Amino acid sequence: MGAWLVRLTRNDGIWVLVIGASWLLAGFDLISPRMQAGDAALFWAPNAIIAVALLRRMGAARTQAMFCLVALAAAAISGSFTSHSSALGWATLGIGNVFEAWLIAYVAHRFGGPSFSFHRPRMAVVWMSGVLAATTVSMLYAFGCARVGLSDVTFPDWPESALSWILGDGAPHLTLGAL
Repeated sequence: MGAWLVRLTRNDGIWVLVIGASWLLAGFDLISPRMQAGDAALFWAPNAIIAVALLRRMGAARTQAMFCLVALAAAAISGSFTSHSSALGWATLGIGNVFEAWLIAYVAHRFGGPSFSFHRPRMAVVWMSGVLAATTVSMLYAFGCARVGLSDVTFPDWPESALSWILGDGAPHLTLGAL
């Protein structure tokens, strides 16, 4: 009993608060601006925040799971409040975003080791490659969810809207992730 409990450090608690707050604020378009309602965000910061948190805690699976659950809950809550649609649809998109962040953290850890640092040019290339691959996978997942009816997100002007998704998710990883 209690083996499933996660023991948080103070920094982990701060990460949980920052992850939850960033997803809630972005869901209400307070920190992630859009050109028009319904468009992909121009700068989706929550993915970059959770990617850095996951990278910092790569060896702690339970802590990572908690980060992901907080992000999914915040995505479902903010999405259902702002669009008055299903929380399940927004949680489904949250799964794609969380997977994107995890994939970037995994690639960085796998090819950069536990002491990942942008001080080496190779690591910057690893990070950018991971960002490009992960944001493309996330966009394809969201497109698939939209096609089968799991999500209300649309891609009206294909491929411009798909590229907007990739760049809107990728820009924060390239700027905030490097901090």
